[in-house]
Amino acid sequence: MKNGIYHVNFRSGSQTFGEGLVVIKDNTVNGGDVGYLYSGIIEHSSNGVSSELLVRKWNPQVTSVFGPINEFTLNLEGSFDANASTFSVNGTAQEIAGATITISGRWLSEAA
Repeated sequence: MKNGIYHVNFRSGSQTFGEGLVVIKDNTVNGGDVGYLYSGIIEHSSNGVSSELLVRKWNPQVTSVFGPINEFTLNLEGSFDANASTFSVNGTAQEIAGATITISGRWLSEAA
């Protein structure tokens, strides 16, 4: 994937929506939204992209798309469109049985 700052939209299996920003740089991912921070790695393969993200609450007033949980790990897999500088991944939260998420991202800018 192209290094840079991405706007992300996410939707859980319960159809709850949210959005945030992530910075992808040299196979790392860091970002957040109004309630949670995300950090992890991203791997590229001939089949697309995969990532494991640790998601941690920073704002006690906000509930995640999966409900009232302070920390969880997302396992994600999907694809990147180099021409459009967009990606789409689907995944699960390890700590929450049956919890699924879809995340789409759009490249906004270079990162420092």
